[in-house]
Amino acid sequence: MKVRFTNPNHKKFGSEEHVDNNTGRTLIALGEAEAVPMPKRGTNEFLAEMKERSARAIPNSADVVVPFITEPKWQIVASDGTAFSCVKIRKFIGHGSTTFSVPPPDAPPDIVREYARLCELPAMKRQQAVLAAEEKARIEAYQQKEKTFKRW
Repeated sequence: MKVRFTNPNHKKFGSEEHVDNNTGRTLIALGEAEAVPMPKRGTNEFLAEMKERSARAIPNSADVVVPFITEPKWQIVASDGTAFSCVKIRKFIGHGSTTFSVPPPDAPPDIVREYARLCELPAMKRQQAVLAAEEKARIEAYQQKEKTFKRW
């Protein structure tokens, strides 16, 4: 609270000072000072007043932002063999998780190596080729059935 001392017998007569809110209310109640209103918001005086207040502010331990200490946990989810499955990477932070189809830049080297190993497995490639051939055969059979289907 900013007050202006009004008692002519006081050594701070006429000066303005920032005081604790309780002290300011007491001085005003005793008739020793009057409250100085805040300048109009958006003016240069207002900005100067806010800068002055923030310079005098004492940091409170509750105001400090605690750094995020928990390390992320990584997991590789291998392909389950279905036609649309692929190797995925999961990153767990706190209670949430994010799934990636390729390793993100912050992934640990061992996760990136394991991802590359799983993607390069010959059995995986063979299985994907078989699934792709089955899907192609299914589509061709469906298209053939469409061609020979009798319409009304």
